[in-house]
Amino acid sequence: MLTGSIYDSNGTEAYKLEGTWLDKVYMVSCKTQVKELIFESLEDIEDSKKMFNFGILAVNLNYKCQEMEGIVAPTDTRFRGDQRLFEEGMVDQADEEKVRLEVK
Repeated sequence: MLTGSIYDSNGTEAYKLEGTWLDKVYMVSCKTQVKELIFESLEDIEDSKKMFNFGILAVNLNYKCQEMEGIVAPTDTRFRGDQRLFEEGMVDQADEEKVRLEVK
């Protein structure tokens, strides 16, 4: 269960949060008691088991494209070859690459 409060600049509770982070989160106005859906989990993506059961948000956070090179720090984990191989389901090759990088 998730619960929380949001306060205005005067320190007065303006909204309450309620729900579960695995399903839905609502924001409830303390003045009007109007309940607004602010988060709803998405359906599982295809082959989610191959992607650590991540949802679309987590998968997209790890997205890498050509345009990032030279802008995103070269130490960003999205550029790790072992991680990329693992995400593509090549577990044995990922293990080998990880060992190669760590011994380097």
